[in-house]
Amino acid sequence: MRRSILLGLLAVLPVASLVTVAPAEAGGGVCAGVARCHVVAHRDVNGNGERDAIGVARRGEQGAQRGHVVVRVLTDSGHRAAARRSIRFWSGPLYQGAADVDGRAGREVFVGYQQGAHTQFFRSLTWRDGDLRTLDAPGRGHTWIIDGAFNVAYGWLRKADDDGVIRRRIAVRSETGDRFRGRVTKFAWTADGWDRRGSWSRSISEDQAFRWGGFHVPGLARW
Repeated sequence: MRRSILLGLLAVLPVASLVTVAPAEAGGGVCAGVARCHVVAHRDVNGNGERDAIGVARRGEQGAQRGHVVVRVLTDSGHRAAARRSIRFWSGPLYQGAADVDGRAGREVFVGYQQGAHTQFFRSLTWRDGDLRTLDAPGRGHTWIIDGAFNVAYGWLRKADDDGVIRRRIAVRSETGDRFRGRVTKFAWTADGWDRRGSWSRSISEDQAFRWGGFHVPGLARW
């Protein structure tokens, strides 16, 4: 009799209810216990080739002078890591994407830090020894800057086939008004951090300057 009842229940249960829950999901998810946390992506953050859940929560109001962003990562094996970083005058979504920037296994998570009239500053978090740590921008301390305005463009270029190499591109409008002075600086990741590998500058057109602004990095939104 009991066997008949069990077989009957199995026959009517939805297929999804019979699927084994993965360890990462069994613990309640990446946002478990964190107010206003949202899952923003599933990417390989710890570098083991499996996708990890990324959650982001804001502390403070939109555009407030001061606040915080909480970034959480839950790996496919169920390990959780979290980081809390300050934000200033930030409106809109904080998550910019996750990209392989330094050439090491695992993607870096980019979140907003500060907004100006047209300039944006970001922080990058990378996986180190089971925790999330800050990955400094080449030559700029903790923040990655992007800009795209009438007189200036500021951006980053990461070619998909150029492992561990990134280029900073800055263009400033010249006194003549119709040309920009563009400067590209190349950086490569080493055991000691970012190493400057040279730079060049030349006059470029307005159209080219405007194309330089923002992130041109696979995995990151441009603006």
